[in-house]
Amino acid sequence: MGRFILQMLVVIEMICINTLTTEKCCTLKKSKPLTAAVLILWSFLVIFSVLLLIQALGIYGNGNGLFVLFGFLYLIPFTWLFEESLDHILTVVCTSWIYTMFCFSISVNFAKMFDEAYFEIIALTLQSLIYLITVRRFWRLVQDKFLYILHHTSAETYRSLRSLSISWFLTAVMVNFSLVMQAGGVFNFLIMIILLVNSYRTYILLYDTVRNYETVGSLQKLAMRDALTELGNRNSLLIELDRRLHEESAFFLLFMDLDRFKEINDTYGHLQGDQYLKLFSEELSRLFGGSENIYRISGDEFIYLGQLSDKTEILERLAVYEWPLFKKRKLKFLGVSYGCADYPQDACRYEELLNKADAQMYAMKESRQIER
Repeated sequence: MGRFILQMLVVIEMICINTLTTEKCCTLKKSKPLTAAVLILWSFLVIFSVLLLIQALGIYGNGNGLFVLFGFLYLIPFTWLFEESLDHILTVVCTSWIYTMFCFSISVNFAKMFDEAYFEIIALTLQSLIYLITVRRFWRLVQDKFLYILHHTSAETYRSLRSLSISWFLTAVMVNFSLVMQAGGVFNFLIMIILLVNSYRTYILLYDTVRNYETVGSLQKLAMRDALTELGNRNSLLIELDRRLHEESAFFLLFMDLDRFKEINDTYGHLQGDQYLKLFSEELSRLFGGSENIYRISGDEFIYLGQLSDKTEILERLAVYEWPLFKKRKLKFLGVSYGCADYPQDACRYEELLNKADAQMYAMKESRQIER
């Protein structure tokens, strides 16, 4: 009788860990007292029914762990007690059973090394110790990372994760059964096949993850780039300004506005105007030694962020630059007006820097009698 009680405590301990894990990963649809009552009654019903079945089959009490296969019966009350979908609950349940199954298997196989009379007490003691040491970390992992994956992944990756969870659960059961029962031949062959399938599914999951990551990265890159010129856009500029202001490193902001650009659009059309803008952006990249730190913030307005120590040289080069690409294309360059603002001498906020540089640029236009 004592051995039977110890065997039941091992099973009950696993059931408690699994139900608590599911509760932590799902949203209750019923009250906590009702949920607890339903799960307790269901556990008694499952344990009693399964115990009768596996005892009749003669496969209970040796640590083979086949009783955990009946853990799927908990999906019945779980779908009634929790708001999440069956897919979500199934994935969580399998993940939890993988953890408890491995804890059980370690305990059972360790206990097998000692006298059979102490098998149950050693298995229960070691299993309880493993839970005591690891369960909080496991719950933190599930709540902080596993749930994040479930809530933020694509449907395709979600399906891959669900399949992998089920497959690893079955693998854990079969590996434990093989070790305890010393099964061989066809059974070990099946285990190798399942491990091969798991490896394949793992690579598929990694592929889905990397592909989704690249997709997100591409979208983020597009969100920071001007579609026409491929320079940084206003969002990209504000992020870079925020970074520089946070680091408190000296720099200057060069605000440039094309002269008489409206004439280009009115005379030759917007398509030619777009070509004019693209050519100007290429000229700026040649002038400033690359497109980094050059931004198109609106139709014909551009920003360059440079080191304060290079300001004089940059302005001198800009003043005498001959715009060779325009000459090569036999296009007349109508000019550009510009203004500067220095950080931190002129302003300490990016709005003030932009306003000051814009005011200087507008003053240059007025001095040259060019309409803005």
